Amino acid sequence: MYQHTIEDRLAEIQEKANENNLVQRLREVNDHLGPLLEQLGVMAEVWETEFAARIRFLPLDNNGWYSPVEIIFNDTNGREPTWQDAYLKVGVWGCRKLGETGFVSWKRFNVERQELRGENDAKMFEWLRFVLDYHRTVPPYVGVLNCIVNENFGDLYDDVARWAEDLQILQTYGPYHKEPLEVFKFKDRRGRDVEISMRYLSGERASVHVDGRLVEEFRDTDRFKFYEILRKLCDKNFSPSLYKR
Repeated sequence: MYQHTIEDRLAEIQEKANENNLVQRLREVNDHLGPLLEQLGVMAEVWETEFAARIRFLPLDNNGWYSPVEIIFNDTNGREPTWQDAYLKVGVWGCRKLGETGFVSWKRFNVERQELRGENDAKMFEWLRFVLDYHRTVPPYVGVLNCIVNENFGDLYDDVARWAEDLQILQTYGPYHKEPLEVFKFKDRRGRDVEISMRYLSGERASVHVDGRLVEEFRDTDRFKFYEILRKLCDKNFSPSLYKR
């Protein structure tokens, strides 16, 4: 697969110099951080909205990972933005191994605003280099082998693992969805087959099937509701009327 180099992408952007007043800032980023960006497998890209402009660090190829760090330039009323107008937006991510299932789960726990540090340009880029290198890269939402897409899945896994034995994780891509269906599969205390499935978006409704029958739905952010469902299914000391045939 052909991969863009930083020089290729910068050349493309420079052709649009009259259309974009961030070209000089982008050139400075590549001049100071080029080797690190290549090491990380990302390239600097400009993205402008009505309220602000930003430099993002996106994958060099379609299957690559991206940096969770962005440089944000405040609205400058049409003048060329300077580094004094900029700050960093940093996504704080973590990755956990989901037991012995072979899957891992990435989650963004926070988004931080950080000021650009340094008494001169050299020190500022030294700080920016440290931030980019420290946070490294994170995977895209879809298409990474054995990588769970839904950010809340790992939290729910911890709840399931407390109750269920022989827990399995399934991740299937259908013909009409770019995002996978992600499923917990286990047997409840009565020996029935339980599947808890969800799509990738945080806050999506998850479905609970028992022996193929839909018995409950809940939002994947509702840990209290999920715990209640698991207790009814798995706690041998609990005798609910729910989920009877």
